[in-house]
Amino acid sequence: MGGPIEPTERLCVPHRGWLTYRYGVNAAGTRELRIDYGLQEITFTEPHLFAFGEQLGRAPSFTGETAMAWGPGYGWHELRPLLGALLDAGILARGAPPDVPRGGGLAARRGEHR
Repeated sequence: MGGPIEPTERLCVPHRGWLTYRYGVNAAGTRELRIDYGLQEITFTEPHLFAFGEQLGRAPSFTGETAMAWGPGYGWHELRPLLGALLDAGILARGAPPDVPRGGGLAARRGEHR
């Protein structure tokens, strides 16, 4: 869907409020970064990808070029399949983030009752 990702293509997390991240320790005693997005969970077990996962939770939108600077030694050959998997899972979307007003999209003027 949409063809291969290019390094200059704008990507975003379409529902930012659904994304949270936390560190934990797995059954083997290894530290990992867990990202929850709605009902989905992604686990990063490779420490060099922790910076990528953390920034994913902070950046409203980004390009592959930008993401390559999020951590030490990230190359496009490594990030492209990762970004593609996140796109396929619906955690990322192509383009800028949707402009969603605060308060769930409901807005009323001061003194106005609906």
